[in-house]
Amino acid sequence: MMGEVLTRRRNNALCALYVEFISVVAGFSFYFARKNSISLMANVVCLFSAFFGYYGALKLKKWQLSIHSVITVGVIGIVWLYLAMEALFREELRYQSQNHSSEVFVLFLFTLPYLVDTITGIVTFRLAYDLFKEDELKEKQAKISKDESEPILAH
Repeated sequence: MMGEVLTRRRNNALCALYVEFISVVAGFSFYFARKNSISLMANVVCLFSAFFGYYGALKLKKWQLSIHSVITVGVIGIVWLYLAMEALFREELRYQSQNHSSEVFVLFLFTLPYLVDTITGIVTFRLAYDLFKEDELKEKQAKISKDESEPILAH
């Protein structure tokens, strides 16, 4: 049963990581359109993190998946929130009433790759969590089998 669950979660994580690679490439368009250094740094971090997470998902390496999850959910999630808030509350956009809605839409559209990265981090976190739980279960089973195999000495 646990093998089926891990296989399904790994396949989901691999599919999410494929989408993350595409979103990272799309995220570079935000840098080229706005020349925002935060988005450039976030995309470079996402790119390296995606390779790290992809390798972790292929080999079922729980620590690599955990690192990918922390980076994409923590760091990239904060960048996504920052850019979404900038899109909604940008001061100079409030005074341009005719272009405000289209500019907010474009800025929000540019934040979508970071949202995809954050969702991918959640998917890989779930896989890493299941791997940690499986290892914990194996350790308990090994301890139980070791205790059962030891002869009981009567005094």
